[in-house]
Amino acid sequence: MRYQLFGRSGLRVSELCLGTMTFGSAKWGTPEHEAKQMYGRFRDLGGNYLDTANEIYAEGRSEEIVGGLIADHRHEIVVATKYSFAMPGGRNPNAGGNHRKSLLRSLESSLKRLNTDFVDVMWIHAWDPATPADELMRALDDAVRQGIPGLPYAAIFTGANFIDPAVFPAKVLGTYPVFVPRADSDGMAIAGIRMLPLAVPRATYTGWNPRAPGYGAGALFPLQGAVVPFAATRAEREASGDPRPSLAERYADSAAYVAAVRAAAAQMVAERLLLPQDAERAIELATQDRLSQLH
Repeated sequence: MRYQLFGRSGLRVSELCLGTMTFGSAKWGTPEHEAKQMYGRFRDLGGNYLDTANEIYAEGRSEEIVGGLIADHRHEIVVATKYSFAMPGGRNPNAGGNHRKSLLRSLESSLKRLNTDFVDVMWIHAWDPATPADELMRALDDAVRQGIPGLPYAAIFTGANFIDPAVFPAKVLGTYPVFVPRADSDGMAIAGIRMLPLAVPRATYTGWNPRAPGYGAGALFPLQGAVVPFAATRAEREASGDPRPSLAERYADSAAYVAAVRAAAAQMVAERLLLPQDAERAIELATQDRLSQLH
């Protein structure tokens, strides 16, 4: 397992994060004994980064199971949880949202379920247009400065409301940085494990939406990210001013593209990042021109 620094902090996290949303979900999730097996395998491979959330994940069972799994080695694990949402049907109108009261309620409850006195990362789970950005940032800052457990390394949802679009890179807001991953020459994030559509790309994939003149607020999907296809030929990309190599420059023909997918899939299987069955399915999709989902 390789490790990366978490944003601009000194916190070291494994490149693979174990998501635990399904842990303990009664109808469609992962029973506790299977969660324990999954976590044990993750630990054996060197993983140290777990992601969970407040009661919105399996009505709190996810955090409870995570707390039990890490109990005897808490300081070896980086635990990230989230707040914003609350279970529907309750009588407390302030149970959800990104305001101060919701943050403190959710953090206190998460610490009890995790059976710990701190969390390493507190994510904002969703954008809340009803909570002013300054209230959100002050609440996070106060939680750290006043010694409230948790939040020593905190990130924020980087919506346009939080940044000055005239400044690049985005400005630091208070004591919290805006985390934007370093990108390669194709515009894709460098860190992490690249699945096959990114390892053998036919487009640039981002977890955010690049904004160009002519696109107003709400004109692009706010959560799904963006896909920016490569030009078909060198002449086409040069005419549009696109610095990314074209499809023709990357792959001589469709067979060359499929061969590149096959080689990348074999490498991922060898590194135990992809099941052989999934590799074969990906190669089949590449043959059918469906792997990159550009159509």
